Amino acid sequence: MKKVILLVSMIVLFSSCSDDDTNTEVIAENVVISNTESFTYNLGGFGDEEGASIRTQAGHFEVSELERDFNSGQVIYTYQPLAGYVGTDFVEISAARGSDGASANTEITLVKITFNIRE
Repeated sequence: MKKVILLVSMIVLFSSCSDDDTNTEVIAENVVISNTESFTYNLGGFGDEEGASIRTQAGHFEVSELERDFNSGQVIYTYQPLAGYVGTDFVEISAARGSDGASANTEITLVKITFNIRE
């Protein structure tokens, strides 16, 4: 199975909520893949109290999951469309960082990936 990463565009927006000291970053990715390929997205490293979760699950997938390598702390998202599917799909991932071990995470990243799936 061939893995291809083709990023068409990336938009990064920043916002801050002054009442709770939480910063939110939104990353929008547009990805073009064939319906026989898989796509991986490295969310980076996370500490023990930090992590990522799928906030909005894709709708047309054989694989749409997050895996954490506990040795490196890296979290990788993997997507593979349904066999034969042609069209668009979408996933939203929330990543939380900035915990000091005693308080909540203060850095939230929302990664919104739109897949354009071709034959």
